Amino acid sequence: MPRRFDPDQPELMDVPQPPSASWSATGKPGRTSRWFGAHSIIRRFFARRLQPGARYRVLDLCTGGATCPA
Repeated sequence: MPRRFDPDQPELMDVPQPPSASWSATGKPGRTSRWFGAHSIIRRFFARRLQPGARYRVLDLCTGGATCPA
């Protein structure tokens, strides 16, 4: 069955809403990235590409508090 998309009805993840109680209960949602490995993925990415001692600027667009860009 083909997926049907109605642009007038956004998916739940695209609807503004407050964080759920279970998400807020973690205290620091950024820890989730570390628990599931996203933190180490980002660290490895930068370690392979950046020179020690050099200065860089990083612009983080639309990744939220505990996610990495896809």
